[in-house]
Amino acid sequence: MTTVEQSDETLPNFLAGEEFLALADPAERYLALLAWCAGRHAHDFADFIAHQESGHRYLMLSRDEVQEVRAHNHARQIDGTQFWAVMTIDPKSQHRFVRRLLEFIGARDETVAAVARALHLA
Repeated sequence: MTTVEQSDETLPNFLAGEEFLALADPAERYLALLAWCAGRHAHDFADFIAHQESGHRYLMLSRDEVQEVRAHNHARQIDGTQFWAVMTIDPKSQHRFVRRLLEFIGARDETVAAVARALHLA
């Protein structure tokens, strides 16, 4: 597994980049973060989705899964991927979810904290 800090484009560099900083909407930043993770850690990202707790699924593999819950949850496709993100989760749950995802792909504690600040979750 390649950790976040070992990849060519580190997550801290992505967070400091013009494209990410130009996103004023926290939801757009959240989706951009998920797209970055999925694009650079595709296998780990898919494994993480597959092993979510059954009652708390914030990412989905297919449009069919999304349609099942769409009546209750706003979902958006993550750019450049087959994955969908449930957008109607409270900030505390979103923070916990992002932290677990980043830990799963090998992010350091300081990177996790920087992401929480960038997404206005801290």
